[in-house]
Amino acid sequence: VDVTGAGDLFAAGFIGALLEDLPLESVGRLAAWTASRGIGGLGRSAYPDAAAWHEQVELERSL
Repeated sequence: VDVTGAGDLFAAGFIGALLEDLPLESVGRLAAWTASRGIGGLGRSAYPDAAAWHEQVELERSL
C-alpha cells in the first residue's frame, strides 16, 4: 500500500463528481473510491484510469 497522493486523488474524485452533477452522497462515495484505488499499489500505477472512473460515475447514477 502506497498512500502517496491519496488526498489529491480524493480531491480529484470529489471535484470530478461535483462536475458530473451527482448528489452529495454519491460525490463522497466516488471521491473515496478514487482515493482507495490509488493506494492499492505503488505510485501512479494503481491510479484509476478514465474508463474505470466513468464506469463508477454511471454506477453512482444508477443508485
